[in-house]
Amino acid sequence: MNRLNLIIGLFLIASTFSCSRSKLREISLNCGCVVTEHFIASTNEIENSTKKYTFKNSKLFDLGVSKDGFANSFSLQIFNLIDESEKFDLIEIDIVKEEDEEILSKKTYTYELKDLKNKLSKYLDLELFVSQFVENIYNKDYSSCLEYIEFENKEDFKSIIDKVYDGLNKNYRETRIVDYKVDNDGYSIFGIIKSKSDQLDLFTMELKGVDDEFEIISFDF
Repeated sequence: MNRLNLIIGLFLIASTFSCSRSKLREISLNCGCVVTEHFIASTNEIENSTKKYTFKNSKLFDLGVSKDGFANSFSLQIFNLIDESEKFDLIEIDIVKEEDEEILSKKTYTYELKDLKNKLSKYLDLELFVSQFVENIYNKDYSSCLEYIEFENKEDFKSIIDKVYDGLNKNYRETRIVDYKVDNDGYSIFGIIKSKSDQLDLFTMELKGVDDEFEIISFDF
């Protein structure tokens, strides 16, 4: 079981338009790192205004989370928190590795808000689907779990779910997606299971879309 015990310092940079402190704190807890934000206004050279979010020294990458999928997921999480009154065109995600105040690496991803708007509904539907599966594991509701995945031997499946349950933090709070990739009707994710003490368990899952629904192909907790 991949697990993170988080002690996170939250760092906020004030800007004209800003996520509330509690919302940005939630993003920070989900990614396991310090998150900062600031607003880049339009200039003579650049017409589109941009909200930049910097994610610094996330431990998730040490556990196999990809930067591409991480940026995809958190751009959508951020978009979901943005107030309709906020006026900007782009979200920029900077993934930074820093040591002794020296930047060792930085990768930048840029997303148009209109594209994120089109993708958000499917992302939230998938996150809800996965969350319900995890909740069924915590409840040891084997029959409901089987509705999410094709598995012929019910006794073997029950044994697998029991082993997953035994390895999880208890005092379940919620499930979130931290690495999100889409390939036609296929989905590849890293998820985190958060306890009420903000400990994180990580898992991977492959899914496919079937008639506007989802079906789990494989999972690894």
